[in-house]
Amino acid sequence: MKDSSGSVFSPKKGLEDSLKNKSSSSSTNRSSYSDEKSIEHAKEQLRARSYYATFKILSTISLMMFLPPMLSLFVDLSCMGSSDYCVPHFEMHMDTLKTENDRYILQHIAKGIEIISERADTDTFPLERIEETLTGLANKTGTVYKLNHFGYCRMERGDGSSQENTSDWFEECHTLFDGTDVPSVLLKDVVYEMESSRELDITSPEKDSNQMVSIFRRQLQKSHESSNKLIYYSSMGLSFSMAFVILKITAIVFDTFALFLVFGVALHVKKKTGAVSNSKVKGWLTLATGCLLFSSIVQLLTMIFERAYHEDLYQILTETSFSFIHHFNYFTSGTVIHIIGMSAQVMVIISMFLLISAKPWVVKVVL
Repeated sequence: MKDSSGSVFSPKKGLEDSLKNKSSSSSTNRSSYSDEKSIEHAKEQLRARSYYATFKILSTISLMMFLPPMLSLFVDLSCMGSSDYCVPHFEMHMDTLKTENDRYILQHIAKGIEIISERADTDTFPLERIEETLTGLANKTGTVYKLNHFGYCRMERGDGSSQENTSDWFEECHTLFDGTDVPSVLLKDVVYEMESSRELDITSPEKDSNQMVSIFRRQLQKSHESSNKLIYYSSMGLSFSMAFVILKITAIVFDTFALFLVFGVALHVKKKTGAVSNSKVKGWLTLATGCLLFSSIVQLLTMIFERAYHEDLYQILTETSFSFIHHFNYFTSGTVIHIIGMSAQVMVIISMFLLISAKPWVVKVVL
């Protein structure tokens, strides 16, 4: 059979050509589908690897973030009546009475304690007894107060032996909120000594001394306008010390929030099967970094201002020729632990910035 062009047309040959074209098209479609499936599988593998790498990095950072608040709590919760150890925030070294001016100031302090005791629920302490207790504490050689945010310890030599032989030292610790407030610590210690000498039940000295401190603080908070420098600095110091404790608690809360946030992002990335939202992960990690940065700044400024206040207080005591407080020591075991914690915090912040910049959870496929 011939077509219009004169060529011979074979129905059988046309059918074969048609089948060949269909077979070629089907083969091309299968090949294209297979390529798409291979690409998608490769993407899933890359995504799984990148998510797992991100999870490992975030888990490591979470472990590092766990260290600073734990070290901070280890220090801050020591030096309490219920603690078996004391890692002081700073130390206050006392000296014996040397001049008549020291005794004159102690008499005024004793009179103030007598006035405070008249407003308490306990029996009023006689002035002579207060002076006797104050003088007894002041004449002890080498007394050291270890102060912390929630308590303090008084360490003194028990038998007058050499100061280097620490086994001969006696240490007694008490729980006191805002235990870095020097006047409150000294008042509590004096009242506790007087109450203990009366041989009452074991809870009375602690309870009565805390009540006296509460009354003293309420009165001291009204003395911001006092013309007496010592009273003024004691009043301001109480406000500063309470603010420092609140800021310390705030810093720990921010650290804990950042820790949970980073750990939550790590779990989210690990369990995710599809694509992760880059903006969400980056936003959560940026928020966590901001919390850590705020916490570090607060802790650093707290340490600086706290030391500046105590240096001013010591200067005022020097000007009044009151040598009962010999000096403050800020380089303690607690200071070393705080420095280690802040160094770890800085390393975490740097790691977070590098992680946010690298964005390892983002899968990049180049065809």
